This record gives sequence, structure tokens and C-alpha cells, in this order.
Amino acid sequence: MNITKTELTAMGILLVIVFISAYFYPQMPERMACHWDLNGQVNGYMPKSVNMLICPVILMIFIVVLAIVPRVASVAANIEGFRKFYGGFVIFFSVFFLAIQYQMILWGLGIKINPLWVILAVIFISMDWIIIWYFVTRRQN
Repeated sequence: MNITKTELTAMGILLVIVFISAYFYPQMPERMACHWDLNGQVNGYMPKSVNMLICPVILMIFIVVLAIVPRVASVAANIEGFRKFYGGFVIFFSVFFLAIQYQMILWGLGIKINPLWVILAVIFISMDWIIIWYFVTRRQN
């Protein structure tokens, strides 16, 4: 199985998340913020061992699943038509998980940046991708 540049990039981002998490782990409080309300106020906490692992684990599963999907015979031909956008999706979500992990680490260090800005940026960028995907991937009759 050949690994694509997109998959290598996503794995590189995953490694960055793992290294950042390992580096800052000792400095994190035992209970870390994991969820914020619309006003940017923390309304959920979890133990640092879970909080520091959740983004890397979810991203690892995401990368594996999205590496397998294009190799499945029934969808491989469909994905080839929009490989560039598919790869962009993988990279986008990898960077998104990096931003989320970074947000939680900053908050744990006492640097309180409103996570609403991160979420809004992700929503707007996601909407752009969805619109682009719609026009690129729809069947041409």
C-alpha cells in the first residue's frame, strides 16, 4: 500500500500534536477544560490524561479511516475525480485537531483565548469546503 503525500502530511501533523502534548503534559493541571459555552466560558472538564490524548487518538482513527476509504474498490474511482479536494479535507481536519489541542493546552497554561473564534473559523472554512465539494463532485449528466 503506497502512502500518499496527503497521508504523510496528516501523519506529520499528528506527530506534532503528540510531541506538543507530551512536552506540555507535566505543566497541565490535573483537571483541564474540554468544553466551552457560546460565551467562551468553560462548562466541562476532564482529567489531563484523557484530555491530552483525545485529539491525537481521534485524529489517528480519522487518518486511518480516510486512508482506507479511497482504496476500497467501490469508491476508489469516485474519489479519484476529486482527489485534490479529498486530500485538502484530510489536511484541514488534521490542522483543526492541532488547533483544538493547542487551544486546550493554552487554556491549561492560563492563556485564555476564546475558543469561539476557533470554532467560527472552522465552521466558515467547512462551509467553503462543502460548497466546493458539491460543485466538484456532483454527477455531470
